[in-house]
Amino acid sequence: ESSPEAAARAGVLRAALPAGAAESLGALGAALADAAPPHIRWKGLSESIQNKLADGSPAARAQAAALWREARQALFVRKALERRGHVTDSKNRGGTRALMWMQKHENGFKSMDRKLGSDGSGLLDVRTVKDETDFQRLCHANSLLNSDFKVGTGQNAREYFTHGPCRLAAISPALAAYGRTALASAGAAGTSSDACVHVPGMHGEVDGREAAAVELLGAAPHARVFGSKQRPVMVTLRGSDEAEHARIVKAGEDLRMDARVQQLLRAMNAALLRDGRAARRRLEVRCYDVTPLAPQCGLVEVVDALTIKDVIRRCTPPTAPTAQASAAAGGGRKRRAAVGNGAAMGGDEAMIHALNTHYQWIHASHKRAKAAGSPAAKACRANTNAAFLAAHDPAMISDEAARNKMAELGAIVGHNALRNALLVRCRGAPEAWVAVRGRYAASLAASSIAGWVLGLGDRHQENIMVAADGSLVPIDFGYCFGAATMLLPVPELVPFRLTPTMLAPLRPQAAERAGSTLHSDAASTLRALRRARRQLVGVAEIFVREPLVDWEVEARKNASLMEKSGHDGESDGDVGGAGVVGGSIAPLAAPSGTRSYAEIKIGIFKRKLELAHPTYTLIDELALNATVEKVSGGNGELLGALMARTALGEAGVAPRAVARAAREPLQDERCFNEEACVESLLDLATDGAVLARMYCGWESW
Repeated sequence: ESSPEAAARAGVLRAALPAGAAESLGALGAALADAAPPHIRWKGLSESIQNKLADGSPAARAQAAALWREARQALFVRKALERRGHVTDSKNRGGTRALMWMQKHENGFKSMDRKLGSDGSGLLDVRTVKDETDFQRLCHANSLLNSDFKVGTGQNAREYFTHGPCRLAAISPALAAYGRTALASAGAAGTSSDACVHVPGMHGEVDGREAAAVELLGAAPHARVFGSKQRPVMVTLRGSDEAEHARIVKAGEDLRMDARVQQLLRAMNAALLRDGRAARRRLEVRCYDVTPLAPQCGLVEVVDALTIKDVIRRCTPPTAPTAQASAAAGGGRKRRAAVGNGAAMGGDEAMIHALNTHYQWIHASHKRAKAAGSPAAKACRANTNAAFLAAHDPAMISDEAARNKMAELGAIVGHNALRNALLVRCRGAPEAWVAVRGRYAASLAASSIAGWVLGLGDRHQENIMVAADGSLVPIDFGYCFGAATMLLPVPELVPFRLTPTMLAPLRPQAAERAGSTLHSDAASTLRALRRARRQLVGVAEIFVREPLVDWEVEARKNASLMEKSGHDGESDGDVGGAGVVGGSIAPLAAPSGTRSYAEIKIGIFKRKLELAHPTYTLIDELALNATVEKVSGGNGELLGALMARTALGEAGVAPRAVARAAREPLQDERCFNEEACVESLLDLATDGAVLARMYCGWESW
């Protein structure tokens, strides 16, 4: 209910709920939110307050005050914590993680409370808190700034940063005691049937069929805290179907993006199901449930799958020479020298060695080009991001040298690593391999095209999961609608992940070429999505009507950087219109606000469904990246032209360039048909000259 429009809709929903249901849902939401680490919850809430203060409007300041009131009740007020079960014994011993965190920062909170007021009135007054910088100073003075929460030792580390198995009652007593009896004792109104709620995600339609409602009966007594940055917590919910449903509680980020993307993917799956050929080939994108509970907290369904990196790591046994080389080389420098020379490496060692080799090659090429007087190399400062940007200069790295390096990096890891891992999981059964390979091929085609239409970026090996049947599950939608190209200091130029490792399970067929099964399935996917483009655009319009908080921050940051770099954003076309005419690049209009920024993103989404040529939309997205200007020391225009050259491909040679040249006399951005568009996409995604210039952490081999 962060906006008046959302509050009005919530009021209608509350009125439609049975008596006691709203209170039950509120109790469940608070209990689940308590499972998240308190410092991560405060980090998300404080960043949201800063974003509202950066806006500066009266409405935004009122929302900042509401966020402060929420933070008080959730994290700092002892009585509110005690009502949710966070208590100590009679000798003030024990207690939960949230209670210990509150006690540690109690003095700092009281100081902020005196300044801001229990109702957040201090945030409404410019004289009390001028802007977001003033709020940061206030947090820092009371040891409540995000940078103050670092991994420490002793009690501090045990309270905030431990991970692994734990008792659910130690992090969320209310969730551990959740059930009909607990709801009744908490004073939930209505009968027992009104007070119960369903397991999140176990409602609505599943694959076009009405799902049976599963009542939430309670939670398992144990939980697991993951060791990643946001410290997500896996809890197990017990339902009336006599089954256990695992969910991950995530805090500190807005899960509405993931929920909306899943909604779009489900709409795409419905379009694929209506298409005859797509349905016969079982072309679909594997989805999972995401339930936002609050602007900075939500639930994610646990998917029975492993990331590509984990599949390779777990299913690829160490090579025989590894043990021999370890015994011969020993530890220390000798062992590192053996590994550094590529001798006797297991799966993890090979991936690390390939990453280091890629990194060192880029930096060595940058130094040589700088000494030789290359304009791009000399213009870029000596840092990692700048070196990868300058790599697009053919005087620094030729396309042929880039393709040769890709072959070398692939030889280190082994292009067949994923193929071998999938074969191991089939346990040598030919029928199982045929089924897994077929499911993998169909899933790869559908998820690749759906990801390109959505502008889904950051597709490294840990953001794609592989299920037991071979289907792919895309996760982590933080860089969506072209954000990986528009925002990252080293923009991504590939439309989706189709590295040699990803193509290996489809061998001996040259899957990246026109006429292959992958090409045919991808074209069928794009054709089915184009037929349903009105429905898909209608679903995507929610991003324009209610832009995400992250998009508000992106819009302000991009506008600020463009203003500093002198980008006036003048354009003859409308928002999301043509960006390349007759081979010259005409930048899109710079976004003047959050709504304009959202309209640009959705405009590019529409153009893709209208068969816009992939390289044209890519160059339009590059023109909106103001971060490159900052990283390159004011040489964004030069580097933008070099990246555009890489994206366009060699004239008359690259399939994407040949398809484009046929339309240039007509000055038409669109591809002839779905097959031509997919051919250009596959060429761009598999071109070694593009992959070798990707950031090394993306692991493009």
